[in-house]
Amino acid sequence: MKNFFGRDVDIVIVNQYLPEPNSSGITRHFVMRDALQNAGYRVQLIGAKNHHKRVGNTEVGYVDRIPTLIYRDSNSLIRIINWFIFMIILPCYLIRYLNSRYILYSSLSLIGGLSAILFAKLFRKKFIFEVRDIWPESGLELGAFSKKSIVYRFLRFVEIRMLKNSDLIISSLPGFGEYLNALNTDYHKKFRFVGSIAEDSEVNKYKNKMHEKLKIGYFGGMGPANNLQILFEAAVELPFSVELVVAGSGINYENFMKLYNAQDNITFCGNLSINEINNLYDSVDICYYGAQNKQLYKYGVSPVKLVDITRRSIPLIVGADFEIEKHYPKLKHLKVGTKNKAELCRLLVSLYSDKSKLEELSHISADLFQTHFSAQDNISGLLSELRDME
Repeated sequence: MKNFFGRDVDIVIVNQYLPEPNSSGITRHFVMRDALQNAGYRVQLIGAKNHHKRVGNTEVGYVDRIPTLIYRDSNSLIRIINWFIFMIILPCYLIRYLNSRYILYSSLSLIGGLSAILFAKLFRKKFIFEVRDIWPESGLELGAFSKKSIVYRFLRFVEIRMLKNSDLIISSLPGFGEYLNALNTDYHKKFRFVGSIAEDSEVNKYKNKMHEKLKIGYFGGMGPANNLQILFEAAVELPFSVELVVAGSGINYENFMKLYNAQDNITFCGNLSINEINNLYDSVDICYYGAQNKQLYKYGVSPVKLVDITRRSIPLIVGADFEIEKHYPKLKHLKVGTKNKAELCRLLVSLYSDKSKLEELSHISADLFQTHFSAQDNISGLLSELRDME
């Protein structure tokens, strides 16, 4: 019984949508675990066995998988049912780690956090709430529900409970402190920004490729907030100058496939492993990062893809019509308006005609990483907070 209930772990990190360790998904918590382990903490991860972001079935000892229902569509009703299944079963897994000192619960989903907080209170664990996406506000901006709906009010209730009962609040959103200040200044007192935790803090040198066309890569989500329409339209407009390679998934993926798969200069790769994505990064001349809906990005963007791109010094185009550079000022030099296809086409033709300009964009990209995404600073801040709570 002691081996079951008293497993030697200091920190339990819970993320319902934990991807595969070697996937191209958001591997933040695998990297966070490695960094915390290197600092002397023993760390266990807990995630759901089935969810729309998990492709594969890799089993590793430091990850527990809670059984949930199988689904693939992010809008599926089963996704919501799984929130409650995960919440109900989670304490049965947490109890294995009664010797732990900290429970770090990462949204999404918010619902499982209710049982995680209750467990932490009952067994006197320090509770850390990590926010990677502000719900229910994001759902409101995306039109998933209205402010008067029961769903919104329930999720808001859960969010407030999480914030109120946390010992520490962390977020990868650089402006999240502003959001907390608007809610309650007491919440802000418990807040620490923990941005990028990159696997490698060294910036790789960019190498010019010898492609006949300008090869553009987009690797990530394909939802309404990612602003990809203008990129596809530009690729269609410039079939002899531009080659577009797209990897990832999302609510708009199938629609984009139907519209543009017949284009000779557009390639859809679907979901890929992290090694396959790394090979694609090495093959492209430039990457695209799109964002739309000013309110959705009011408190900044979670920098996962920006880190992957800038760490490699890959030239970058940022498609946004609002001040996305508010929290990352150097993005200003990479931004192009999203409602002006002509502007994007002119930029792409210019880069195609004179690829030496890619070198300049590469330097800006590398500088962006070094200025805003210092992994060491971020993990040091988290370690400092952990020591203060001991």
